[in-house]
Amino acid sequence: MRKTRYIWLMICLTLLLPSCTASQTDSTEQPAQGPTWQEQYDLGVRYLAEGNYEGAIIAFTAAIEIDPKRAPAYVGRGDAYVKSGEMEENLAAALADYEKAVELDETSAEAYLGLADVYIFQENYEKAIEILSQGLEIIDDSKEILDSLERAKASYITRAVESKDYSAFYREENLMRPEDWKVNGKPIYECDLADFQAEFPCEEESASLWSEGHWEYRPQDANHRPSNLSAVKRGTDHAGLLVMLQWNRGSWSQYFQPDMKGIHLEDSFDETLKKLGMTELGIQYCRSAEKPFGITVSRKFIIHVDSGETASAMTISFNSIESHIYSHISFHFNKETLAVITGDFSYSPMEILF
Repeated sequence: MRKTRYIWLMICLTLLLPSCTASQTDSTEQPAQGPTWQEQYDLGVRYLAEGNYEGAIIAFTAAIEIDPKRAPAYVGRGDAYVKSGEMEENLAAALADYEKAVELDETSAEAYLGLADVYIFQENYEKAIEILSQGLEIIDDSKEILDSLERAKASYITRAVESKDYSAFYREENLMRPEDWKVNGKPIYECDLADFQAEFPCEEESASLWSEGHWEYRPQDANHRPSNLSAVKRGTDHAGLLVMLQWNRGSWSQYFQPDMKGIHLEDSFDETLKKLGMTELGIQYCRSAEKPFGITVSRKFIIHVDSGETASAMTISFNSIESHIYSHISFHFNKETLAVITGDFSYSPMEILF
């Protein structure tokens, strides 16, 4: 009897032991882990390379859900949206992703490049140039951004020329007006001989006064050498008033500089055009133009540029209908340096054609 009980006890223990072991094993098992950020990101990159843009968007989205603070997944998803088709909703989604990538990592060249591409697709070249310029300030050694910036500028210029919309080449409020050229603090068309003598003092005999309102003035420098300035005025009434001026660069230029928006002989081509109201894009166009061209800003402003292999001449013409003042001013450059300024002013309104 005792032996029978022992046998039954051993059988029960044998049956219970696997169950206990299994229970112990279950209690120490780790839960199964899902894919990592890197795995999902790599999957998105692979799908993107294969042209599976929908799959790439899903994979990059999964990576973002795992870690929303890593910029590359936003860039990758933005690329996938753009390559899915240039529909407005895709471009808007890509724009948001690239902006988020820049926010997370301002040193991500790919994010700036992606942003610029979206703006170029939308033909917003000005914004694309702004974004790329911003990126280049932060990542100054990025050849990709620099190359993209140059392409964006060239595309913007091409579109402006084809559409004849030159508004990006200048700031109208900064363009030079006749009243900006002053002598003795007065606009040039209000000056008389006494104003020139006060602004550019010289020997008495260097000024020839033919009659009232008709004179020629050529001051001398401190050593009595003929100056780089000559001025001629003819006419006493508004119908016949004509003022002609010329400044030439020379050893005496420091004595007789024009008073005109801070422009001086010896200024560089870029400096001169900037002071005249041209934008960086406009200056680049003036440099790249292979033949003379004219830009009609309005009935008041016409800009004519004559460029050779290097910056050679810049002519700015103004026609002010309200005040009946016509002024024509030319800026001539020698090896990129402003060498000669000529101008004529009259009260005879006329249409200017280039």
